[in-house]
Amino acid sequence: MLRYIALYNSVRVGNMISTVTTSTVSTITTVAAIGLGAVAGAMGSATLMGFLAAKELVPLEASARLKRISRVVMVGIVPLTMAFVATVILKVAGVLV
Repeated sequence: MLRYIALYNSVRVGNMISTVTTSTVSTITTVAAIGLGAVAGAMGSATLMGFLAAKELVPLEASARLKRISRVVMVGIVPLTMAFVATVILKVAGVLV
């Protein structure tokens, strides 16, 4: 009988540890995702600013090489602008809700 009670108690403790572990992992994952999103948003914004500055620094009467760089930078500006707008919309929606 004592052996059965000890086995029953160890199963209960085992299930409790499993539940605590699951909720701890879930919390850590959520916090990491929020932090990673903030870092990715900041890096995306900094990259967008760099691309926009590079685009503005190319003069109108530039060499063919500088015009090519300007076109290549434009390829990065469009998706980064869309990501920036989406980030701003989500942040504003989060504040309003």
